Amino acid sequence: MSEKSKSMETAPAAAKESAAKTVRKISKEESGDTMNLAAMDDTIVFAEGLGERYNPAYDTIKLAGLKTCQAGCKAAFESLRESDSRADDARNKRAAAFSALGKLSTRVYNAFYIAASKKQAADAQAIVKKVRGGGKRLKDTQNPDAKTISTSQMKMESRIENMRRLVSYVAGTGIYASNETDLTAKALGTHIDSLVTLNDQATRLSTTVAADRIKKDKLFYDGEGSLVDRGLDVKKYIKSAFGAGSPEYAAISKIKFKNKKR
Repeated sequence: MSEKSKSMETAPAAAKESAAKTVRKISKEESGDTMNLAAMDDTIVFAEGLGERYNPAYDTIKLAGLKTCQAGCKAAFESLRESDSRADDARNKRAAAFSALGKLSTRVYNAFYIAASKKQAADAQAIVKKVRGGGKRLKDTQNPDAKTISTSQMKMESRIENMRRLVSYVAGTGIYASNETDLTAKALGTHIDSLVTLNDQATRLSTTVAADRIKKDKLFYDGEGSLVDRGLDVKKYIKSAFGAGSPEYAAISKIKFKNKKR
């Protein structure tokens, strides 16, 4: 070819994905859950301290009911934290792999460009632009909802498919050749398959997190029988049994439960 096209080495800022792992921060949600678990612990200790004087009629706020609720909430909280950690790790691995995809597609293009016609180079370049991605970058966010998970999955799948198209196109011309081990058609195909695996794993684990969060929220906050509801009902019982001006009610009033904002 008589004229070189402009280099594609610099990736559009909108297409880059950060692959750096960040220190896991405690979210407001997790902080609120922890506070409510501690409040229920304090409530149980308080009720136990009253001995036989703590004698509510309703099973939900009897000591056995409070302890069962607390145990279930702690288990759900830990399950969510563990699944969230696994999902974070999977999303970090996916982000690292996809952040390098743009540069890899450019390397394929540059290797192909050496022997390609202008038309072939232009066709390949058009596919590379799609591999690199356009528009607003979709970040791998914490606490993704179903819509975010689905959108992220589709974006990643689109980039994978376009990379597959690029490899298929350059290899199909019969002129593509490279002595670089990671740029052979076979190696590129294997790499694309690994991206599919990483994307599927990140999506599956993110979906698990969403399900675990729903389960946890029901136990903590979903109306009658929830941890917060029981904690508040204990206060009402103490107020009724001992009086609003009693030291018992003054003590239980200091224990704070916080409902989740909807």
